[in-house]
Amino acid sequence: DGNEIALAVTPSPNRGEFNLQFEMKVKRDLNIDLYNLLGQKVYQQAKPGFIGKFSEEVRLSKLLPGVYFLKIQHGQEIYVKKVLIR
Repeated sequence: DGNEIALAVTPSPNRGEFNLQFEMKVKRDLNIDLYNLLGQKVYQQAKPGFIGKFSEEVRLSKLLPGVYFLKIQHGQEIYVKKVLIR
């Protein structure tokens, strides 16, 4: 659920622009993906060998309002968070 990495998406709900924050204590490859309810990937970002604090603004203002799922994969660990876009 992301508690162990202090996963935060703010504000929530949002209009397709949100701050994504988390912290990884081990160096591993990082993949960040956002999926719509149909399972289609609408955003992706990769950072090989990532460790430390992640804090970035994600701008996806062209997305339709609805529920999306943020998937963060760090090595073999996977974290998922629901994102509501108005």
